[in-house]
Amino acid sequence: MNKASGLICLLVAGALANVAAADTGYTDYGSYGGGGPTFRYMFFDNAAVSDSFSGSFLVLGGRGYAAITDWLRLGGGGFGSFAVVGDDDDNGEGDTDYDELTMGVGYGGFIVEPFFELATGLNVSLPILIGGGGYEFQYLAEELGDHEYRAEIYQDGFFALEPGVEITWKPLPYVGFALQGGYLLLLHDGEVFEGSGYAGVALYFGMP
Repeated sequence: MNKASGLICLLVAGALANVAAADTGYTDYGSYGGGGPTFRYMFFDNAAVSDSFSGSFLVLGGRGYAAITDWLRLGGGGFGSFAVVGDDDDNGEGDTDYDELTMGVGYGGFIVEPFFELATGLNVSLPILIGGGGYEFQYLAEELGDHEYRAEIYQDGFFALEPGVEITWKPLPYVGFALQGGYLLLLHDGEVFEGSGYAGVALYFGMP
């Protein structure tokens, strides 16, 4: 589910970026845009699923934008995770204590992004993503024998806001590197996932 939703998010992001990059009517900035991959770690406590699990997971994605004024960019982004996290402890006697969590999150949407130049080639922006996605956590709670297990599955869709801050450095005319951080805020309480802070890096091509 989450791989498919992540792909859909990326396609939507590309479409939104192309729309935003169309004729904006702004002479100096309307023809400028950028985009590229992002790599993030999200941090949250998932003790509602398993007392042994509390940590972070990797989120991969991408985003694109067009500058429509000298202080505002519009675009879109999509992000998805994949991981198997938890414990799978062998007690040395051939038995396995199954306490394993398979989890995934995918989301994307439209991004409104005020930005401000700090110095030549260096700017700070305040992106706000408005969109949605879904999550699925599968907890292997019990071994029943003969390679069969009892799994508890938690999944839900959500609408979300994701405010953030990003500092971008442009060492070359069409290449930029960014440090970013923010918080994915679900607009309703999830059963086991209520949102998460994140920190990450991004690589941009073709930026103003």
